[in-house]
Amino acid sequence: MKKYSINKNNTSYWKSDIQQSVLFYNEWFLNFAPKTYINAKQEAFNRIETIFSKTDFFNSISCELLKTVPESITILRMSTTPPLARERLAGLADVQKSFIISMEQGRLPRINEIEREKCLKRIIDIINRLFDTNIMPWLKDKSFPHEIDRLLAKNVIGDRLCDSLSDPIIRSEQ
Repeated sequence: MKKYSINKNNTSYWKSDIQQSVLFYNEWFLNFAPKTYINAKQEAFNRIETIFSKTDFFNSISCELLKTVPESITILRMSTTPPLARERLAGLADVQKSFIISMEQGRLPRINEIEREKCLKRIIDIINRLFDTNIMPWLKDKSFPHEIDRLLAKNVIGDRLCDSLSDPIIRSEQ
């Protein structure tokens, strides 16, 4: 196997090579990352609006919702204070992490229907207990949000969700 050592003994080039590499990366990042983030944020907003409409603005989270739209678990995790990591939600709800991961991938875990229902209820109990009522004050009295409250919640949850959507894309492209 042939070894390449173009600048091995030319240490005077190292600093300029590193600077050039950093400049290339920064230019790539400035051109790629903002577009990716904006696209992810729009996707996040659309997903949040869909879940808002299916749950009366999070006033009625149900097992039926989680069965028909299992990937909504991601938005629900981002709607709590603090936002819940998969592992934390799994631990608090006493379900397997793979249960949460399956749901985020749009699938219901293949387990006994009765046990699955119990798991979904425990997840809902944790989510309801930890909803971020600072950004969703209407949940305190099970009312409906004013437009400004809805937009604030959508933006905060959207930012939280957007990071989880855009970061892997940016890392992969890098």
